[in-house]
Amino acid sequence: GKKGKIVEKKKLMEQEKDFSSKQEEMEQLEENQVSQKVWESLGEIKRVMIQLQCAIEELELKNQKLQEANQELLDWNQELQSKNQSNRKTIEGLVGINQDLDDLLIRSKIGALYLDSDLCIRKITPVMEQNTLLLSSDVGRCVEYVRFMNQYLNFSEDVKTSMEKKIVIEKEVVSKDGMNWLIRIQPYDMEEKKG
Repeated sequence: GKKGKIVEKKKLMEQEKDFSSKQEEMEQLEENQVSQKVWESLGEIKRVMIQLQCAIEELELKNQKLQEANQELLDWNQELQSKNQSNRKTIEGLVGINQDLDDLLIRSKIGALYLDSDLCIRKITPVMEQNTLLLSSDVGRCVEYVRFMNQYLNFSEDVKTSMEKKIVIEKEVVSKDGMNWLIRIQPYDMEEKKG
C-alpha cells in the first residue's frame, strides 16, 4: 500500500517534472521563434531603410540636375529677353524709317509699287492708287492677278522679266486722261549687280 503510493507519487512527480521540462522547452522554442521573427523584422526594416536612403539620394541627385537645368533655362530666358529688347528697339527704328519713307513718297507725289520676291504687293503709294487700277486692298496679292492699267496690259510680264534678268525696264504709257507716264520697273538688288 505505502510502497505503491510512494511509487505512484514518484511517477506523478516524474510526470510533473517531464511536463514542466516540456513546458520550458515549448516556452524556449516560442521565445526563439519570436526572437527569430524580431530579427527577421529588423532585417526587413533595415533593408527598407537602405532602399529609402537610396531613393532619397537618387531624388536629391535628380533635384540637383533639375535645379541646374532650371538655372540654365533662366540664363537663356534672360538672354532672350535682352535680345527681344534689342529687337524691339530695332523694330521701332525700322517702323520710324518706314513711316519717314511713306511720308517722303506721299509728299513728293511719287508713284511707287513695292513687291516681295514672290511678286506679291507689299506697298502701294497713294499716287499709284489714284492713277492706276490698283487698290490698297491689293496688298498681299500677286501682281499677276491684279490689273495695273488698261493701257499697260503686259505689266506683270515685264515685272517678271525685270526680276528674273535683274534689269530695269522703262515704258512710256499714256493714261486714259491723256497724261504721259514713265513707268520704271527695277529690282531692289540692281545696285548690287553694278557694284
